[in-house]
Amino acid sequence: MRLLKAIITMSLALLAISSCTNNTTVSPGWYASGNGGIVAAGKPASAQAGIDILSQGGNAVDGAVAVIFCLAVSDYGSFCIGGEVPFIFYNSENGKVKVFNGMGGAPGDQDAIDWCYQNGIPDQGIRASTVPSAVSTCLTALEMNGTMTLEQIITPTLALLDTGSEPWYENLAKTFRKLIETEKNTEGTREQKIRKARDRFYKGDIADELNDYYIRSGGFLRKSDLEAHRTTVEEPVSFQYRDYSVYKCNTWTQGPVLLQSLRLLEKFDIESMGH
Repeated sequence: MRLLKAIITMSLALLAISSCTNNTTVSPGWYASGNGGIVAAGKPASAQAGIDILSQGGNAVDGAVAVIFCLAVSDYGSFCIGGEVPFIFYNSENGKVKVFNGMGGAPGDQDAIDWCYQNGIPDQGIRASTVPSAVSTCLTALEMNGTMTLEQIITPTLALLDTGSEPWYENLAKTFRKLIETEKNTEGTREQKIRKARDRFYKGDIADELNDYYIRSGGFLRKSDLEAHRTTVEEPVSFQYRDYSVYKCNTWTQGPVLLQSLRLLEKFDIESMGH
């Protein structure tokens, strides 16, 4: 609950900035409530995926991973499966906040490094790509802190992909079904099955396909970069904003900037501004 309050506080802080020039109290005119959990996402279909997973008995990590996979389809203009994921979560059993580092690494090939020294670090196009870390981040979180299978988690995403609304839906659906196939055909625990599915993406035939694509498209990433990728678990950076503990991912995101902003806002009387 305190983390939820911290999120609300951050929203109010942003409103306070606008109130420096306008003292009118801003009211959104709507609210949501519930007693079984909260899911927030960029698109209704993705939020519904999280709600469905929670309704089926999944925990917060199960729901979050389902939402992330769905967002790669429903919100692909802002996020895609080849991107990166800042993943921060609170474990109610031990009271700790942890971060899954969802940042992908830069190409390690010497030719790529030499090119960057000569031409500068690219900021767009295939050569600016880092290792696609979203799959590893989600599967690592699911393995370590989830309770459900990959097939259960990814079913809502496949329902979106099977509509065929975009030309690339079919290929991504095939990739996801390969991961499910590996999970089903692997003997062992739930965690071992998920780990094997992850390995197929970063070390198996899917990695081979990505390697061919990078070469064909003039990119710098190679299969060796995928094989070397690992999702690490980190401590968050945090700030005590008055009565609230605010947690963010570290400097590989813009999280620390938010904490700096709260530090600056701390001296202002936000309540007197109508918030």
